[in-house]
Parts: sequence; structure tokens; C-alpha cells
Amino acid sequence: MGQLEQSFIDTFGEELGRKMFKERFADAMAATTGGMDPESNLVAAQYGNFMSNQGKIFPERSYEMSSPVGGRFIKGNAEMYNKITAGQSPMTAADQPKRFNFSANFLGHQGPATIDEQMTVGMTGGKMKAPPKNAYGILENIVTEEAAKRGLPGASNMQDVAWAGFKGEPGKPMIQIVNEAIERTARITGQSPAEVVENYKKGMPLFSGGGAAVISYDALMEQGAN
Repeated sequence: MGQLEQSFIDTFGEELGRKMFKERFADAMAATTGGMDPESNLVAAQYGNFMSNQGKIFPERSYEMSSPVGGRFIKGNAEMYNKITAGQSPMTAADQPKRFNFSANFLGHQGPATIDEQMTVGMTGGKMKAPPKNAYGILENIVTEEAAKRGLPGASNMQDVAWAGFKGEPGKPMIQIVNEAIERTARITGQSPAEVVENYKKGMPLFSGGGAAVISYDALMEQGAN
């Protein structure tokens, strides 16, 4: 994800660029990660950013959201995005370990492992879908120990491989999903990929396989979320 973070730095400068990348990508993705596949997670995170840029909250009822925003737990994800944005639910290791680690991994930290549903199901043989209360650290420590046995630099490196193994498919690096969304958005809107990236940093959502076409970020802001 370093190339995307560097793009934020190139536009906003070292300090603000890193802060903007953390807020607009890493933390937004972490806030909306519950029960989401990576592409749906990306769509929801950027939709939340777009609404926030207009001074609005992420709608907390699914029928109020624009297509193709959705997911199994989209209501809870929307509520969490709004709480984190408003500073009502700090994303800390103690209070929200999964979201905290998820954001940290996007920022390049290899130490923590994100123990999500897929990891929990795989590690418990299908007996659990989420770590029991106060047990997140136990599962994370197991991944850390397994990474050390294999000489890996961090628990996230072990989790990458374990997640794909439990899932039974190779998966994609997150930056590939972002790059595909940039290319898709460029084709839908008629912008160049470079223009899409610049507009994305301002708050324009990236498109999934569906969704209506827009011409530019400014036009999208005039139209509103719908």
C-alpha cells in the first residue's frame, strides 16, 4: 500500500499526506470491515468518506445507501464509521483490536495480525466466528508464534498465508484491488487513471463492478451521493 500512501504524500506533503492516507484509507477501511470482502469494504469506506466530505453522516439504514454499497453487517459498519469519524469510538488496540490491527497493517506495520472471521473460523476448526471476549490477543499470539517458527518478519506475514489457506483461494493483494478499481473508475468516467487517483484523494469514490457513471469529482459533489 506504500505506493498509494506516497501519492497522498506527493499531494499533501509528508505530515498531512500520511495523516490523510490513514484517515481516508486505512481507518476508513478498518471502520467498515465487518463481514466484508475486500472490494465491498473499499466501496463502503470511500462512500463514507464522500458523505463526510459533504458534512453528512454515513446513512445507517441500508435503504438510504446508494448502490452498490452493502454487505452483511453494513448497518453496523456505517454506525462504526460515524462513531470513529466523530471521535465517539476511538480505534485502539484495547477497545477495537481487529480494526486497530487492520488499519496498522495498511500503514505497513507487520507486527500485528488481523484476526477476522476467516482467521477465527480456520483457527478454531469452525467452532467460532469471532474471538470470545478478551480472547483476541490469544489468537493473535498464536499467529505471532507461528510466524516466529518460520522466520517471518511479522505476524501479518503469517496471517497473509494462513488466511488464503483457510479461504481455499489465493486472494489478491489489497493494492491490486485498489488498482483495478482505479482502472474501472477511469473507464466508467472517461478520466485517466492519474485523474482518478487525484479525485479519489479529494474524496471521490472508486467504483466496483456496478454503479452509475460520473464525470468528475466536482460534478459528483454537485449531484450528491445519489
